[in-house]
Amino acid sequence: MDEISGIQGPSYKGVFTTSEITRMLDISRRKVQSYMERHYIQPSIRKGEGAGSRRLWSRDDVIVIYVIKRCEQHGLAPRTLRLLGRRLFDDLRIGIERLLIVPSGDIYTEQEFNQAGSVGETSAGGESIASNISLKEISDLSTKISLKVLKEQAREKIEAFA
Repeated sequence: MDEISGIQGPSYKGVFTTSEITRMLDISRRKVQSYMERHYIQPSIRKGEGAGSRRLWSRDDVIVIYVIKRCEQHGLAPRTLRLLGRRLFDDLRIGIERLLIVPSGDIYTEQEFNQAGSVGETSAGGESIASNISLKEISDLSTKISLKVLKEQAREKIEAFA
């Protein structure tokens, strides 16, 4: 038996079961399962493979689930949510607080966006990144979906739960 297999409740700091996440974030178990099936998120501590085993999630996983839930409520497309889930987990580790979600659904840091615009790069759909996106579109979306605020809200929920 490994070190964390017998945890009960939030006693093992920073490790959460799916049941704890559902209570903490007011999200259904089925919705978490759906996020996994759609490849928005996977548990980073233990996948819970096999009968009777539990999925174990990190604090960063919980933050990503919360952000995806809120962005889904704002109507982001599944493709964008999948990209967001992958991108957020990496960005949490290096401290990026703002990602730009462009109309094509592609996601960039501000630095990447500025670099792409200056060299005329294209999005995954072959569109010019800089020419198809106005600062107003970015500003409007960033106002609706502030990753910094969502991450802070998720951290508050985690602290309140623990």
